[in-house]
Amino acid sequence: MVGAHYRLLNPALVPSGYDLLTYFYPYRVAVADALAQGRLPLWNPYIFGGAPLFANIQAAVLYPPNLATLSLPPFSAFIVLVFFHLWLAGLGMYLFSRLGLGLGLPAALLSGVTYGLSGFLAQQLGHPNQTAASAWLPWVLLGTVGLMRGRPLGLPLTALFLGLQILAGHPQETYLTLVAAGLLAIYEAGRNRSRPAIIGLVGLGAAVGLGFGLASVQVVPSWELSRLSIRGGGGLSYREAVSFSLPPWELLRALLPTYGDNPFNEFIAYVGFVPLGLALAGALGGGGRPYRVFAIFLGALSLALAMSAYNPLSPVLYEVVPGLRMFRVPARWLLLYTFAAAILAGIGLEAGLFDRRRIQRVRGAAVWLAGLAVLGLILLSWQPVLTLPEGAARTVWIPALALMAFLAAFWPAGLPGARFLGWVLVVVAAVELGLAVNGLEISRSFPAAFLDEARPALSQLLLEKEPNVLSLVDTGFQPGDTAGIMGAWSRGYTGAQVSEGLIFLKYREAVVPNLGMVYRIPSIDGYDGGLLPSAAYWAFKQAWLEYEAARTGQPQIAEGLHADSQLRFDLNVVPDTAILSGLGVRYLAMDKTRDLWVDGVYFDLGTAADLGWGDRRVYSLPPRTWATAVGIISRPAPEAHPASGEVVATVTAVAPEGPFTFALRAGVETGPGPSGARAVKIADGEAYLKVFKLPGPVQVSQLMVEGASSNRLILRAVSLVDERTYAVEPVPLDPALRMVHSGDLKLYRLLTDRPKVYLARDWQATALPDQAVRAMARGQVVVDRQPGFPAGPSWVFAGESVQVERPRPEEVRVRVRTARPALLVFGEAYFPGWTASLDGRPVDPFRVNYLFQGVEVPAGDHEVVFRYQPESLQLGLLVSGVSVGLWALALGLGVALGRRAGEP
Repeated sequence: MVGAHYRLLNPALVPSGYDLLTYFYPYRVAVADALAQGRLPLWNPYIFGGAPLFANIQAAVLYPPNLATLSLPPFSAFIVLVFFHLWLAGLGMYLFSRLGLGLGLPAALLSGVTYGLSGFLAQQLGHPNQTAASAWLPWVLLGTVGLMRGRPLGLPLTALFLGLQILAGHPQETYLTLVAAGLLAIYEAGRNRSRPAIIGLVGLGAAVGLGFGLASVQVVPSWELSRLSIRGGGGLSYREAVSFSLPPWELLRALLPTYGDNPFNEFIAYVGFVPLGLALAGALGGGGRPYRVFAIFLGALSLALAMSAYNPLSPVLYEVVPGLRMFRVPARWLLLYTFAAAILAGIGLEAGLFDRRRIQRVRGAAVWLAGLAVLGLILLSWQPVLTLPEGAARTVWIPALALMAFLAAFWPAGLPGARFLGWVLVVVAAVELGLAVNGLEISRSFPAAFLDEARPALSQLLLEKEPNVLSLVDTGFQPGDTAGIMGAWSRGYTGAQVSEGLIFLKYREAVVPNLGMVYRIPSIDGYDGGLLPSAAYWAFKQAWLEYEAARTGQPQIAEGLHADSQLRFDLNVVPDTAILSGLGVRYLAMDKTRDLWVDGVYFDLGTAADLGWGDRRVYSLPPRTWATAVGIISRPAPEAHPASGEVVATVTAVAPEGPFTFALRAGVETGPGPSGARAVKIADGEAYLKVFKLPGPVQVSQLMVEGASSNRLILRAVSLVDERTYAVEPVPLDPALRMVHSGDLKLYRLLTDRPKVYLARDWQATALPDQAVRAMARGQVVVDRQPGFPAGPSWVFAGESVQVERPRPEEVRVRVRTARPALLVFGEAYFPGWTASLDGRPVDPFRVNYLFQGVEVPAGDHEVVFRYQPESLQLGLLVSGVSVGLWALALGLGVALGRRAGEP
């Protein structure tokens, strides 16, 4: 294990897996900080506008190995957990093969090495919860075998292993484990056909129930969250459930090591050429050895289900198989293929060690080898269908496939010196699997110091008290200091390592997708792929993006939406700022990859102004904005057909010397035609740049634009230029925005933002997300029922105040002074478990702006307290307490009965 993953032992480097850095690292920091403060991390205020944290099972808050490593820095803990779980997986597979299947020492070792160093586990090291849950699979099946054989300790051990796997935090792996355990129990019952086997099936059901009972403190809150999540109700749609299925043409690259030319990480499930050759030997030459048929069936079934989207039976299975529709990424069924291949590899090695019918087998082996060779030639020549690796992997494959075919054909025939060769094959398999790790995601790393590298945009946000941010950054941008970073870190680190570090720095500066949890910067966006976001969030997001598609004339915004996609992938324009204000957004972060530089002048294309007759926009500029020229990029609206020379808009720069007004004429300053305008390419087509000279250096305080024609004009960018100093002041074309930072990224400050907690009186009652979006675009607050006071302007009267104290994420205390009845809005997610009290009396919270919560407060001075204390946690704790007592009783009975039966 250490030899294969030795790169992880360098304390100066950090693994660079995307999910590890942007998902598990933030959760690890948040959980560790909370537990260090002596509180259970129930609520996460930093993603999706607020969401349950403890109930999100992927956080694995109560998983014992996670708790045992809390005192370590996040990535040191990760490294310890990696090696522990790989050792646990290999040991569990060895014990299952040795004690459960009755294999000899070398065969059991081969099974353990094959499973513990398999491609599936190696590639999933960036998903700590998945690696942890996978490690418990052989342990649960070892307990299942004991149960089916009437061993008294089988029930409590199976329950304990299953409970630990549940707490590890990957329900899909638990589901796969239960499928494998059920099939194994049925197979064992079919083999024995005895009364103890039937009792064992009942015992397995009891063990599963007890295992879930032990983990109920986690299971019950997670079940509550799942009911309200995108997987609630009927589960995922068929299209989502079969997403990330293993394509048949990737089968060879998925099941064989490729040494760097890897398929998508969820498709990797190699077990090595030597183990796979022995697995084929076990499948075809293992004779009547127990569990051979079980392993063949389990492997074939898992491969078929891994290719769900390409399996004609998949729609039927989706409808009839319980639980199947709750999960996506069918390729994760490759876990059971890996387990089955490890069993068959052990069986195959055992067959060659103890089978003495050599001469009788040689002829059949030769025929089998010839068949394999023909099949191999067919597969390798089937280029239009099967994807083959590039580079050195192809060279390695030729002798490796020949060795695999030789083992599959001749090993069961009983080769001379088989016992010695058996040990050699175990060692070769370990070395081969250790080398195969090269090129996997976990082998990539970057300097650990990059975790704390200062970045300008992030530093700006950290200065703010409530820096609620929506980041729409495309992290494909190139940092301006790339050359400096590469040069500074070139000594002691490879170029690849520094490049990986640059990628992380981009995530860090953009605060995406969940890195706000590390820096305590809240966002309305987030990334999960599990039980989040909530179904309510998804309904609102759909309605919002449909509104933006209609508002901007870009229908693609609302096409092909995915429930767990990030907003930064869905939106390429600045959304309606009134809706952003209603969602609590204070800062908007964007990259500059769609912006334009012309002759050294920067033009911000992140916003636009649609001007018709009489439309007027006024933009206030920062103090001491000097300019000698104004650059304007514009184009006629798609449906506009102005006459050549028609004035379609005017632009006025207000300065102490007086206003300076410029006309934008169709075909002259804007639009095609022989004019002084310059055609420029922008992301959404072609536009026209015109630079207007001011009479001299003037200090511009305001810029006004006004539509002058029924033929609408789209203003795409305006920049003030001081040609003496080359200073440029880009003007955001939404008056509700002000650019407060311009570097690799740009930060807009919403001038109409609202604090986390505020008073509101201008409301509209609706429970429909599309109506909520439209009302928010009008600046109204949306509630799910009628308050006890009429709607009116949300004026702030003299003496009114809102004072907020938040001692912990799960509690908010508000002192309110109001002259008239109002809604007190708390801008975090409305979710079961949140309670509110007004002057010590419980009150029923409203759903506000479809996602958030609030209460009605009468005139006067009041104290309002919001608390998150879910009853599901209390119920889960009670069930777990009872289950611990039952488990202790079962363990005691098991020990007593085992002693009476004379078991060790």
